[in-house]
Amino acid sequence: MKKYSRLFAIVLAVVFALSMAACGGGDEPAAPPEPETAPVTEPAPAPEPEPEAEPAAGGVNEFGIPYPNEDYRIVMTYFNGENPVAREIESGFLAAAETVGLELWVMDNKLDPVVINANADMAIAAGDVDYYVLYTNQIESNPAVMDKLVPAGIPVYTIGTDAIASDGTTAPVFFSATDNVDSAFLAAESLAKAAQAKGWTEDEILFVSMGFLEAGGVFVLRTEGALAGMQSVFPNISEENGNYIETSSTGDAQVAHQRFTDILTTLPPDKKVLCWTHSDDVTGQLLAALQTAGRGDDGLLVSNGLSMQMIDMLRDPSGIVIGSIDLNFGKWGFFMLKQIIEELNDGTPIPPINNAPYQIITPDNVDEIYPKE
Repeated sequence: MKKYSRLFAIVLAVVFALSMAACGGGDEPAAPPEPETAPVTEPAPAPEPEPEAEPAAGGVNEFGIPYPNEDYRIVMTYFNGENPVAREIESGFLAAAETVGLELWVMDNKLDPVVINANADMAIAAGDVDYYVLYTNQIESNPAVMDKLVPAGIPVYTIGTDAIASDGTTAPVFFSATDNVDSAFLAAESLAKAAQAKGWTEDEILFVSMGFLEAGGVFVLRTEGALAGMQSVFPNISEENGNYIETSSTGDAQVAHQRFTDILTTLPPDKKVLCWTHSDDVTGQLLAALQTAGRGDDGLLVSNGLSMQMIDMLRDPSGIVIGSIDLNFGKWGFFMLKQIIEELNDGTPIPPINNAPYQIITPDNVDEIYPKE
């Protein structure tokens, strides 16, 4: 910078001298006065711009996430990349990692035990993985993964399912069994109360639980919580009494549509149908099935997994979707990466059980919580 400042000063002096000579016209120039003796000084160099300050180790950003003390690499795996909930969780992790310049390696477990184990092998082979987020929804795969990662010195943080190694090492869990049961209880309880408010009685109700039973783990727990929530208002709802059907979407919204359509074809004209399901992509298909069957006035729906793409279903106060549980999927990465970086930075342990914040979004509060743009 100094070199360019001096060059600029010399060029400026030459230009100034030439311009003075040009202004003299054809007159004889006067003899210049004797110059006074004075020390020659160079012009002061322009100040160098201050470099942007690097975040101090141990500091936190606006989201409360600490800046990494080192160049950590975190692996985040999710259960199935075709699932919109998994994608929303992934997006939250990527956004959170970007805010602190953290290297995040994302892998899809594809609901396949072979892939789940191969992903763990890949993380070990990399040789520089500092933490592993395990999201499988398949409890039976977790011990084998733990028995790979624990001996390799890679700590594990799971989502929704327990993971215990052969030596007894247990991974902390985010979105616990309690969260699954309680959120489903709230959803189905709200559905039953909405039916009560319409004057529907227990004798005229058929309750359909459209879960994702094949995925096991958290999805089975949610289904159990949903039935308990319905029974908290209508205690005689059960398979034994013939007014409860437990089925599964198999993770495919089109399958859910067909299975619900089949149920509606046998629904007596004097019956009302209440349906709980695990996510909003399925809710949309159930709504379409009711409308196609001409039974829109005879049904109410609730979802246990709010999707931003489907939120307009809740904006109709006269609609039949009475609510959707907002599990704040997009914020999970912010919660979990904060804890992981704290542990890596200074050894702060992650608690064994970590609850996910959730609430039910309804036609009454949707615009307050998610204002229209």
